Amino acid sequence: MTAAYKSIQLNLGIKRSLIRFQQTLELKTQKIALWWRYGFERLVQRLFLGDLLVKRGLFKNLAYPYYPKPLETFSTMLPKLAGNYEAELEPVFKKIFQKTFDSIINIGSDDGYYAVGLARRYPMAEIQALEISASALSFSLELARANRVNLNKFHGSTKVTSKIINRLIKRKTLIISDCEGCELELLNPALAPQLKTCEMLVEVHDAIIEGITKMLKTRFESTHKITKIYQKAPNINKLNFIDRMTNNEMRAAEISWLYFEPKI
Repeated sequence: MTAAYKSIQLNLGIKRSLIRFQQTLELKTQKIALWWRYGFERLVQRLFLGDLLVKRGLFKNLAYPYYPKPLETFSTMLPKLAGNYEAELEPVFKKIFQKTFDSIINIGSDDGYYAVGLARRYPMAEIQALEISASALSFSLELARANRVNLNKFHGSTKVTSKIINRLIKRKTLIISDCEGCELELLNPALAPQLKTCEMLVEVHDAIIEGITKMLKTRFESTHKITKIYQKAPNINKLNFIDRMTNNEMRAAEISWLYFEPKI
C-alpha cells in the first residue's frame, strides 16, 4: 500500500467522520429547537389560553388530553386551540355541515384535529384517519378517547393506494386531504372510480408538485364543481403578541385548497 493511497484513505475517513459529526449536530440542534418551541408555546397556552379546549370556530370545545409533544403533530397547536387554524375554510365547512355523510376519510390526519372534530359533528359516520406518523396516530387515538368518539381505521400512508381509498368509500363520503403532494397519487378517479361521487376538500401543494392544482382540476372537472380557496394569512407583524402567536401557523410556503362538490 503506497503512502499516497494511505493518505487518501485517511482523508476520506476524516471527511466521513466530519460529515457524521455534522449530521449528528444538526439533528441535535433540530431536536433542541423543537423542544424549545414546545416549551415556549406550552407556556403561552397556559398563560393566555388556559385550558386545552378549542376556544371558537368549527370545532369549539374540542378537548385535547394534553399539549402534544414534538413529533406528535406536524402543525403548531396555538392556532388550533384559539380556533384560528385554517380560518379560510370556515365558509366551506359551514356548507359541508349542512349535509350528511355515511363515511369521512381524512388523508393526512396529523394529530386528529379534523378527524376527531368531524367525528363529534357526525357521530353516526364511519371516520377513517390515514396518517404516516405512528406518533401522530397514537395521539389521535388519545384525542378521540378524550372526546368520546371513535376513529374506526388507521393506515400508514405508505401502505395506502388509490385502490384502498376506493374501498374505503361508502355511500355518501366526505374526503379531507392534506398529504403534502401525495394527493396526485391517491386521488385518481381512473384507479378509484368511487371518487367521482365524493365531496372533497383538498389542500394542494403546488410548491411540492408544480401544476398539481391544474392536474386535479382536469381529473374532476367533468364530475365535480370545483372551487379554489386561497390562504389569507394575517400580517403577523401588525398583531399584538398573543394574536401573533395564535394566528401564526408557521407555514413554509403559501398554500391553497380545492373544494370538490359532486355534480350528481
